[in-house]
Amino acid sequence: MIMGYSKILEQVLIYASKKGFRFKVLVPNLEVLEEGVRMANSLVQNNIQVTLIPFGSVGFHMDEIDYVMTGAEAVVENGGIINRVLFVYLYRLEHNWLL
Repeated sequence: MIMGYSKILEQVLIYASKKGFRFKVLVPNLEVLEEGVRMANSLVQNNIQVTLIPFGSVGFHMDEIDYVMTGAEAVVENGGIINRVLFVYLYRLEHNWLL
């Protein structure tokens, strides 16, 4: 699953696809930002299988997710990342799902 739009993640996935790796990408879309639509369109144009879902249905799709990838808005001095607040929602959802 890809959270939001990240130019670096987009390029990594396109590169992997061109090298012969086959995978499916789940892209949640938060309608306010439309980043999911932007990422999904770019990946589909590069022959990557994408499923675009509403952000609120991420919990329903947890069984399908092996990895979650997200870009960083910034990297702080101690190596941590700053990202959108919605990533906290996903982290809590995953934590509760694993319990």
